[in-house]
Amino acid sequence: MRKGVIAITQDEWLRIGIEKAIIEPENLISSENIKDMNKNLDNIKVSSERNVIARKDGRFMCYAHLKAGRKAIYGKTPAEAIDKAEKREIDDQRANSDEVKYSLETYYKKWFVAKMHTNIRPQTLDRIENTFNKYYAAEFSKQDIRQLEENVVIDFLVKCINDTEKKYVSRKEFSKIMQIIREAYQTYYDECVLSHENVPNGIAWDTVKRKVEEQAVIQSPKKKEIALSDTERKNMEETALLEKEVSPLLWVLVTCTGLRIGELTALTWNDVDWENEVLSISKTVCKYYKRDKQGRRIKQVYGIGTTKTAHSKREVPLTERAMCVLRLLKDLHQKKGWYKSNQLLCYDGYHYVARTAKLAKDLKKFCERAGIEPDRIHPHLLRKTVATVLHEAGMSTRDIADILGHSDIATTEQCYIISTEAEKKRKKMAAVL
Repeated sequence: MRKGVIAITQDEWLRIGIEKAIIEPENLISSENIKDMNKNLDNIKVSSERNVIARKDGRFMCYAHLKAGRKAIYGKTPAEAIDKAEKREIDDQRANSDEVKYSLETYYKKWFVAKMHTNIRPQTLDRIENTFNKYYAAEFSKQDIRQLEENVVIDFLVKCINDTEKKYVSRKEFSKIMQIIREAYQTYYDECVLSHENVPNGIAWDTVKRKVEEQAVIQSPKKKEIALSDTERKNMEETALLEKEVSPLLWVLVTCTGLRIGELTALTWNDVDWENEVLSISKTVCKYYKRDKQGRRIKQVYGIGTTKTAHSKREVPLTERAMCVLRLLKDLHQKKGWYKSNQLLCYDGYHYVARTAKLAKDLKKFCERAGIEPDRIHPHLLRKTVATVLHEAGMSTRDIADILGHSDIATTEQCYIISTEAEKKRKKMAAVL
């Protein structure tokens, strides 16, 4: 037994602790607490089969006997320590029962933890967890994975889609839902193969996908987005030059560079190469959960981290218009006494931490002041406008993708080059027809 602690049972713990000076009342326990303990001594019921150890720090410890071995459990009182130990043992028994051992949730967690120890971004882990909690956690997480067959999977996925408010999901969302059940089952399948026991027949996932598409609606909502017109971009610039405030100038900078809002918010003055007239993009604002080794959330992290992908690290050329905006923003920072090399460009005298939500709200207010309908405006529309304008000017899709930080030019072609105003289309048609 360790020096300084004594094993005791039932109501002897307090008397022996004080009499033998194992517990030092003056340093560790207030006199009021001692009185309360003595008053409630007869009401405390401690199992005679479980020993409790009184520690010098005032806490009490007992052991929970788990399948993996003995585990020390702590409590403020003997009763609390024992209660926690009993609950831990019950949870351990459940965890080792077949009902839990072969549940979909168990294999999802195994896959999730394995995924966590790869180079996956923590934001992606958060997205996977959110998808599981939204579609699986309520009922299907308890599904016995040994009884998982194609018809069971199809029925579940169809129900997932039909239970949504809109009665359909996008193809991207469907891929997220299907990824979880497919990877959880693959983890179970691999485990069976390695153990050479009861190897299942497997599931034809292409067949599952096809049959779900036949029974439910999977489609991406068609939003007709119109790029900002030349007049609207000019109005934004004139309003920003007139107001000379941080947020409006930053949004005009986006219309010249096509930055993501996270990249914009993370920009510091040492990212601006005044001599070569380029903007170095190497970081972005991140929000994610730190996790322990079992994948459980520890705390939320909000700050500046690495870019979305390796291809997102890039140098964006600055036009004369962009340089003019940056000079005005630098003058504003210098006049206010904010300017220093590691200062955020978005710093407005109030927020030392980069805030994307505030900038997004400021954009709508700014557009309203510039005479632009705010409801159709969002940060990514400005980025898409840059892609569309460059495309119309004859720039290759590969070059546009490099400026925007896309690794795949298909993303640029399919999602970023959008419609322009009707009048411009009419003029193009008149020139050739």
